[in-house]
Amino acid sequence: MEKANVEGIKTLLVIGTLMVLLSFLPVVGLAFTVVGGLLYLYALYRWGEEVDGRPFKLAIINLILGIVGVSVAIVGLIKISSATSELYTLDILQPTIFSVLGVLYIYLLLMYPFLVAMALIHREVLKCFYEATKIDEFTFAGKLTLYGALLAPALIGLIIGLIARIIEIIAYNKIPSGVEILKGREIELDKRRVVALSSVALIITLLVLNFTTPSYDVKVVQGDVKFIGKVEGEYIKGIVVYDFPCVRGDGCIKEVKVDGKLVYSGGSYELVNGKQVVRLTVPRNSTMIEVMFWTGEVVVLHIGEVT
Repeated sequence: MEKANVEGIKTLLVIGTLMVLLSFLPVVGLAFTVVGGLLYLYALYRWGEEVDGRPFKLAIINLILGIVGVSVAIVGLIKISSATSELYTLDILQPTIFSVLGVLYIYLLLMYPFLVAMALIHREVLKCFYEATKIDEFTFAGKLTLYGALLAPALIGLIIGLIARIIEIIAYNKIPSGVEILKGREIELDKRRVVALSSVALIITLLVLNFTTPSYDVKVVQGDVKFIGKVEGEYIKGIVVYDFPCVRGDGCIKEVKVDGKLVYSGGSYELVNGKQVVRLTVPRNSTMIEVMFWTGEVVVLHIGEVT
């Protein structure tokens, strides 16, 4: 049986995977990820030249999926941030969505369908290595990689994925100097399973986002004044915002009336990021909010029917 010498490739595989594993380190993490990923791809290319071309082809597919996934996640994160930043900034809801961990978790959720697809493909990469080396750790690491991706929204999946990478490194380190040549074999990827599991992951992502992302039920804008509110039973809890920096020492808004009833009168006032806000809890069937400024200007906001 003809064998190929892969001692140098083995070293590149270990170093590349280890550097990617260190991506969580602050400051240098991104550099480790890029350099390690390039080393790993080069090692797979060399492996394809000497042993089996399937791992490199599968890795290229994963690279494309990763780029698309990151792009989708970033765009999605920007849109979610834009839609909910008012609620966070003005403290209508709990601001956990925009904490550092909150942003990272939303990013993870948006990446979830892609992570599942990439895990299934990477499992096939490790399966190819097992066929050439008969090292059981490759099979075990492949299973853990998939389980980790599937459990990623529960966060424990990240720990399982980390363990999978460590076992994968151990497996690469165990590769003997000479391995069986498997050139010419076809990729046996279960595409229907990839689509099915990724679709389930997408549904889970949408459901979790629906329950974790802040939202508002009412938003009315008139010039530099807006009312944003959340329905709570028979009432609307919300805020009137003068969406312009207020430089007066006693606030810019003098009075606020709801359906003709005075609910706020100047004196004490609140500024958020230099903008004056007036917090209100009004009946759900309210139809009109009148905002009067110290200048005498009156802005009328028509709430309309809230279903």
